[in-house]
Amino acid sequence: VAGQDSNTVGFTVTERVRVNPVIDTVDPDAGPIGEYLTLTGRNFGVIAGQVFFRNTRTGEIGAASDPFPAACVGNSWHDTSVTIKVPRAIGLAGGSPVTPDRYQIFIRRNGDGVESNRVNFTVNTNPPHPGLCAITPVAGPVGASVSLVGERFGSRVDTVTFQGSTPAARVRAGPIAPLSWTDGT
Repeated sequence: VAGQDSNTVGFTVTERVRVNPVIDTVDPDAGPIGEYLTLTGRNFGVIAGQVFFRNTRTGEIGAASDPFPAACVGNSWHDTSVTIKVPRAIGLAGGSPVTPDRYQIFIRRNGDGVESNRVNFTVNTNPPHPGLCAITPVAGPVGASVSLVGERFGSRVDTVTFQGSTPAARVRAGPIAPLSWTDGT
């Protein structure tokens, strides 16, 4: 600054390691158009990339880009999990409708374009389940109020279940008396 050098502090330049994104699970592994899916794994990146569906019969590929409720925008992509909806169409500019068939799902990370492994998914004609795309806050003490955002919750108050990291760590929080309950569709 102003021609004066500061003290020195050590700094080591390292080679940038490119670790591929890895999808470990897709939950659920089958569902209809509009079904919410959670991809879990690692190295997805913290800035939203893209999720693709590839029809294994036709080879056609397209991005999963169906919109979420406004409150979920920006909450669906994390380094270890991504929430998406089964798209209505894939292919060039979304030109081909998604039909019941077998697909592969993969991630293309933002920034470097590195693709993940491919995991299998079956599109079926079942009715879609309730879909959850955001919870706030993401942590809190017992008795804390939380907001759940998604679609197809139904119009009547029902049970909410929190699943811990093991099957034994499952807590039912219902029937509940929420401050508010809306269908979210």
